[in-house]
Amino acid sequence: MKNEWCTLQAKCLTRRDQTDRHKDTKNCSWVSYDKTGALCFVLLDAFGICWSLKFLSNSRHVIGSYYDKLLGVETLCARIEKHFANLDDAYSSFLDEYDGSFRPVDLKWKNPWGFFLDHRCNWSQVADTSGKNEIMYQCLVLPTTIVRDFWLSPGVHIIVEMRSLGLSDEKLLELILLGGYQTSWFRFYHIGMKMVEGKLTADPFKTYIQLAEESFGSITGGPRPRADPPGINVKDVYYPNDCQVKHEVIKCIMSLLTLVNNCSHEHFGPVFLRNAVLQTSAAISEVKGKAELGEFRLMLILQMCALSSVVLRPSTKLLNLLYPIPGKGSANHLLEVNVQEQEHDEALKRVSHYFGLEEFGDNGGESLLCETLPGRNVWDVFFPLESLFLLNAFGQPMQKKYGTTIWIPLDDKRGMATS
Repeated sequence: MKNEWCTLQAKCLTRRDQTDRHKDTKNCSWVSYDKTGALCFVLLDAFGICWSLKFLSNSRHVIGSYYDKLLGVETLCARIEKHFANLDDAYSSFLDEYDGSFRPVDLKWKNPWGFFLDHRCNWSQVADTSGKNEIMYQCLVLPTTIVRDFWLSPGVHIIVEMRSLGLSDEKLLELILLGGYQTSWFRFYHIGMKMVEGKLTADPFKTYIQLAEESFGSITGGPRPRADPPGINVKDVYYPNDCQVKHEVIKCIMSLLTLVNNCSHEHFGPVFLRNAVLQTSAAISEVKGKAELGEFRLMLILQMCALSSVVLRPSTKLLNLLYPIPGKGSANHLLEVNVQEQEHDEALKRVSHYFGLEEFGDNGGESLLCETLPGRNVWDVFFPLESLFLLNAFGQPMQKKYGTTIWIPLDDKRGMATS
């Protein structure tokens, strides 16, 4: 039983104290959350006065419905349910258009594990016309799933492939730093695959920037943006003095990752994480004010490191790397239904519990609240040859390689892609 309210009740039986009869009208309808436990004693004190002492422990549902109404959970869940219906329709169309015999057992919104990619998918074309050169991409575009893991998968695929070519964690962090500035993954995947196929491992930071500027005129941008553009001139910020700023920023990011690794499960939570992220952002600003690595971009970097096992070790802590950032999607969504900032974490957890998303941790609840904010229209985009990545319930990054149907722990050598 999960307790939300504990009461210590003392009554003087000698003077006939009583508790008025009452009926709680705020009980929830959630299954198995309708219990109240009591540990009761009758005591006689040194003066011969008789007392009743009760320790009452009320389950979540004694006050659950009250909080659901207070925290706007009904409105939030109705919006998320509509999104899930759209996602299920999209998955159904994906399977109808698939030119193969494989059918996953249960590809629904609640089971992203059933999704797969191979050459028989109905790949479409998307044009990138805003850069220096017009480029056509082959891709699949679907409504976003429970967590951002699928949205991040194109970028994580590049990191994992570059590691297989022998890059160190520090060099991979340089690519992840560039990934943190992306607004969508079209261009990052395009340039990254050029680097993978050409085995361009010498100075990947400068190599990426050079190839991106030759192809697009910038290191960010691309179709279907899901984040605000950073407005950073990477060369001006990172190139001077033999890239000294880059090295210092990587040290700051490494320190943040080490803090997450070393924090105990008991102390790890939104307060600890936000303090660590804000301290890291402030430290980077001291190195270079124009580096533009605030909470949102640092959280993207944390998620990419978790999914690729760069520095971050597998742990259930990695399921809780997200929290509502003031001024961003999930926090704005909560404020829109009149949830005050001090109640954001509680509302997020209640939404997750309503849909049974505990296996995805706070990452699931925060992502859904962000992406279902009215007016947002966000998508997951997938590319040929791309692996899929998800964190399992233990915080272990799992990979489904292109052309396969099984999930394996990251770096497991099984499940090689087949034609």
